[in-house]
Amino acid sequence: MRIASEYETALDAKGATAQLSALTAEERAYALRPDPAIRTVSPPRSSA
Repeated sequence: MRIASEYETALDAKGATAQLSALTAEERAYALRPDPAIRTVSPPRSSA
């Protein structure tokens, strides 16, 4: 079952790569830009 899941993930990645390669450089830069509405969470700092 794990192999099927990894294969599905690889196919999804291949599809995304094909979609990105069809874009112009400017469109690709926009598509890969992080969404400012999504806030990243920093990992907790160690107290050591």
